[in-house]
Amino acid sequence: MTARTAAIESEIRAALHRHGVLVDHITVVSPLAGRMGGRLAVRVDVPDGTTLKARHVVDADTARELQRLRDGLDPGFAAVIEQVGPVLLEEWIEGEPLSSTMAAERAAEAGALLGRLHATALDPVRTRRCDTARWHAEAVGDLTILIRGERVSAEDAAVIRGELRRRDPGSARAGLIHRDFCPENLVVGPAGRLVAIDNEWMTVGVPEFDLGRTLGRWPMTDDTWNRFLSAHGAAWAPPEALGFWCIVATLMGARVLHERLPERLEPMLALLRRVSGLPRTAPGAVTSRAGAATAPARPDRGRSGMPTARRAPGPSA
Repeated sequence: MTARTAAIESEIRAALHRHGVLVDHITVVSPLAGRMGGRLAVRVDVPDGTTLKARHVVDADTARELQRLRDGLDPGFAAVIEQVGPVLLEEWIEGEPLSSTMAAERAAEAGALLGRLHATALDPVRTRRCDTARWHAEAVGDLTILIRGERVSAEDAAVIRGELRRRDPGSARAGLIHRDFCPENLVVGPAGRLVAIDNEWMTVGVPEFDLGRTLGRWPMTDDTWNRFLSAHGAAWAPPEALGFWCIVATLMGARVLHERLPERLEPMLALLRRVSGLPRTAPGAVTSRAGAATAPARPDRGRSGMPTARRAPGPSA
């Protein structure tokens, strides 16, 4: 245990004490304090047999905002019981982790769950439409970093920039978004229904961007992605606009992996090609550092890269 983790665990114990919770045993379940700016989650076993989750976030203001956003949410999202300083006390959900096989089978249920989150009623001031200019500029910045790192070729980058311009809707509505909706954060709960157990990144943002984030975190076949979107109810998202946000989210994900976890970058670069409408690499081709096929030159032209409920070319699993 690092000194930082030990200090955060002490803060969690102090918060539990202030809330009147007697601690029998604490087990770290998300040991990422160093990488995630002080975020840490622990399982708390209480002498009476009760189990809680205690989550330490960046600061008290962040914890307070998370509690406010999550208050009264669909029961498919683990509830916050109390906020004490930078610590959230949450219900502990016993359940079976969503395996890769189960994930495909339950894609429609998961899509409906995320759709209910995106449909959550919020203060009209916070859900007014927002301009896409900042997002577009940040996406181009992410692309520039990938070009400089020799992860994306100049030719592919030109196509991606063109697709961003063509699909940019100019504005988007805001809503409650998850930002990390994927199988590793979902379990099959006691009642047999899916429950999202890690919800620490919720914020007000663009739902279409959140769908793009999910596409990057959850590899799906075309059919699975189509079922996910259909159950989500994403018909309100014009196909071109949804395609724009999928490119934006994938560029962000690729840039983060390039900078922090380069060994995990290739699948995200493959997704970037797919959502941008670029031909997929032919089987057996050698992939360069730039992510482009160097041989043989026999591309699968695939589809247009516009993920929609009616026509949903998500990434092949």
